[in-house]
Amino acid sequence: MKFKLFKDRKGKADQAKNNKFVKLAREIYVHARKGGPNPESNFALKTAITAARAEQMPVDNIERAIKKAAGSTDGVDYEEIMYEGYGPGGVAIMVRC
Repeated sequence: MKFKLFKDRKGKADQAKNNKFVKLAREIYVHARKGGPNPESNFALKTAITAARAEQMPVDNIERAIKKAAGSTDGVDYEEIMYEGYGPGGVAIMVRC
C-alpha cells in the first residue's frame, strides 16, 4: 500500500516537472529562433535560460533546445503571439503565448 502511494505521488510530481521543462524548452526555442543562438547577444534567450536553470532544468535539455532552433529542419516553427481583448465588465485582457 505504501509503495502504491509513493509511486502515484512521484509519478504526478515527475509529470508536473516534465510539463514545466517542455514549456521552458519551447520558450528557449522561440527566443533562439528569433534572436540567434548566442545568449550573450540575445537578452531574451539569456533570460529564458536563467528561468530554466532556476527550475533546475538540465543543461543538456537547454543545449538541445538551442541546437534544435539553430538548425531546425523538422518543419516545426513556434512563434510568439499576443492577443488583446475585453472580458466581462469591460476588463482589458492581454494574453502572450
